[in-house]
Amino acid sequence: MNEFVQFMVGQKTTKISTSDEILNSFMMIAQKQDYVTEEQLKAVLSEEQTAYCIKHMKKVGDAYDYKAFINSVLFFLIIIIIIIIIILTFLFCY
Repeated sequence: MNEFVQFMVGQKTTKISTSDEILNSFMMIAQKQDYVTEEQLKAVLSEEQTAYCIKHMKKVGDAYDYKAFINSVLFFLIIIIIIIIIILTFLFCY
């Protein structure tokens, strides 16, 4: 899921540094609703970014669950950080 963060930054979007900023951005796109529609995404994202989001977000009715998507991205990043810490600890302690 780090792929999503790299993708968004690589697409010349505003650099977002916290999970709250990511959540607030999607919340604004979704007009403070719990789900975002494809049309809402298309209105503010490039065709590539919209396609990426649609591919990776869970579909709920006619919309997409951006909150679950963000949580899965954050969970993946936390796991990567933990793995890096374990590797560094092993390298420097042994």
